[in-house]
Amino acid sequence: MAAWEEKSYSLSAGGAYKKDTDNNKLIFATKDFVANPEIPALKSGDVVAISANGYDDLTFKLVIDTNGNASLVEDDGKGDPYELHVKIEGEFEAAIVGQKDYDGVSSASVGGSSSNKNSAVKVYGALVEKGKDVADKDWEELDNMAKIKLNGSKCSVSIVPDTEKGTSADSDSGMQGVYMTISSDLTLSGTPKDPGSYLVSVSIEDQQGRSAVSNTLPFRIYSGEETLADQMKKENFKDYGNGLYAWDIMEPWAISKFGSNVNGEEESVRVPAYLEAWFGSHESGTYGYLGYDIPWKQVVAGNIPQTLYIPSGCNLTLTNMEVLSSVHIIVENGGKLTLSDSVVQGIIDVQSGGTFSMNYDSFNNEFTTGASLCGQLRLADGAVLENAAIYSHANYLANGDLTDRTTSEPVVVANGNVTVKGTVAILGDDGGSDIGQTALRVNGTLTLADKDTTLVAYGGSGKTLLYTDGGTAIDITEGSQITGDGKLVAIGGDVLWGNGGNAVSGKGTIATKKVFLQGATANTSNKAEAGKAIDGDVKVISSSTHIEDGTMISGAENDPLADLYWKAGINVLPPLEKFTTTDNGNNGSDNGDNGDNGNNGSDNGDNGDNGNNGSSNGNTGNNSNSGNNGNTGNSGDSGNNGKITSATKTAANVNTVKTGDTNNVLLWAALFVVSCAGMAGITVVAKKRK
Repeated sequence: MAAWEEKSYSLSAGGAYKKDTDNNKLIFATKDFVANPEIPALKSGDVVAISANGYDDLTFKLVIDTNGNASLVEDDGKGDPYELHVKIEGEFEAAIVGQKDYDGVSSASVGGSSSNKNSAVKVYGALVEKGKDVADKDWEELDNMAKIKLNGSKCSVSIVPDTEKGTSADSDSGMQGVYMTISSDLTLSGTPKDPGSYLVSVSIEDQQGRSAVSNTLPFRIYSGEETLADQMKKENFKDYGNGLYAWDIMEPWAISKFGSNVNGEEESVRVPAYLEAWFGSHESGTYGYLGYDIPWKQVVAGNIPQTLYIPSGCNLTLTNMEVLSSVHIIVENGGKLTLSDSVVQGIIDVQSGGTFSMNYDSFNNEFTTGASLCGQLRLADGAVLENAAIYSHANYLANGDLTDRTTSEPVVVANGNVTVKGTVAILGDDGGSDIGQTALRVNGTLTLADKDTTLVAYGGSGKTLLYTDGGTAIDITEGSQITGDGKLVAIGGDVLWGNGGNAVSGKGTIATKKVFLQGATANTSNKAEAGKAIDGDVKVISSSTHIEDGTMISGAENDPLADLYWKAGINVLPPLEKFTTTDNGNNGSDNGDNGDNGNNGSDNGDNGDNGNNGSSNGNTGNNSNSGNNGNTGNSGDSGNNGKITSATKTAANVNTVKTGDTNNVLLWAALFVVSCAGMAGITVVAKKRK
């Protein structure tokens, strides 16, 4: 046993001590403050012998307990009474050969950075007496706040091939493990090299020289050549125990090739009916990618190379997925698709007997946010649209990396007899060029299933560019109709200086129990026109209505309709409580023709009962006199103070406001600055794995 020297100055390593005669103490270094000392500092379990002339030697054992407190006890010959344990928990998401920035910052700019963190692994440690089991309460995250103080230079991460899974022993993952003791995170860096299965573990050592090796966690590297058909197998799914399964998580996280499990078709996959959930990841904004980008003109032409079928009996929810434009999703008879926190860049066709839902959690019966539809939803005859909060980013997220799409075509197209159930809201995207996107086109009969059904449609905003017009909420093709016992709401797209969006356009019929149609506001500074409630020849047959054109504002006035608009992605639904209608006493009967009602700019009568008590307003009377409701034989006032109440509106009897106000150049400049600042502040929080 080497004798330690007495020193009179501060101690930086072992091999020396200092006397504190005032307090009758011997002082030793608590740890080594120099690299590679000849004699290391005292550690827990070391035996200390004190010798003095004329006295017997004193022998003690130094013990550093779990709180870092030092004490001297009788030497029992068993060394350090404590044992260090370590474990790692979490998961490493699978990688693809050549993948960049698995964990780290992939890009940075003045506007911010794109951060990837595909590891979700924590390092935990426990210090317990030897021979005792580790209890749950003993574990702590091994970061800079932990009681266990680690020697960072003696901690390391191991990544080795999993030969039991068939990976060759000489395979090279190309990755390095990173564990910095200031944090309990265990991450991976590097570029994935050889496909296969690997095992990751961590070795640690504390400042008392105690060491431990953790359990292993799997890490998989894919080649990138895997097909969806090969990966979509039960052995890759999580068993829910009730006959249903989840793909939790899709591996690899990007699949561009489909292969086929559909007889007679190439690049076509039919999802197993027992698959209930499909996750791209478990973190919002981190997506799994399916398919690849194809030119949008090719999509419009119907030349879509890959098909994903949702079959009968399958009730599938896609979560944290981005489905690219090469993929055509078809929901078959008896199938149901729900989009949750996902993006679809291409076309979704819902066939007869199929059902589509979006941003709705059916388990908890509540709406959510996060999913967006950037392509188009097409509902065939017999399809069902149920509990869906649908908003489009067709122009903002313009077809993946190609960004070749600018469209005002409808987000949703209903062909034939289509049924709406529950609450459905549809919002067109901001105008990519001239006009905001139409929310819904009806080409047939759209039926609101019952009195509890509400359908809300918004034309896309015209606020991304200064002079873009607001979009139309609903376009009704000739001879088509919207009917049922529910409530229909249509609001034109709001604008900066362009023309306000129209609520409804086309030539058809609206015959729902309640109807709320509102044209958008416009600004006088650009000689714009306010949006119309109805643009075209659309007959409204309803017992409770609100049918109003937009109004004009000037300068920096606030939009009086601002509270009606849906802040999609922030609020789960539009402000449904604000869409109030007024009972017009017609009990749903047709109350007039499509000609001029002679209002000459008077109120359209949404503010009160017209006193008809359900009788027909008729077309046989003279309806050109202000104050006369046109009933045969009635020459007196209808009781509406000279205002005609009508639930039938067409383009001919909806007043359009125009302006001749002069332009305000300074205002234009101010609004331009505000607009540009607003666009610069747009941020998409999304962690890409690319």
